[in-house]
Amino acid sequence: MDTQANQIFVILPNDMVKTLSEKIAFRIWEKYDNEHTVIRLTTSWATKEETVNKAIALL
Repeated sequence: MDTQANQIFVILPNDMVKTLSEKIAFRIWEKYDNEHTVIRLTTSWATKEETVNKAIALL
């Protein structure tokens, strides 16, 4: 989804949250259910597109 905000909320499986937390920083927002967690990803307005693309590739 295209967005104009510098933050997005993503629902991920709990095991993926653990793995991703070893590679990038994000905020755990809330538990979605027993198997999923909502995380908040934010960037600075100065974040380079290549950095964003690297984070996307991890997802």
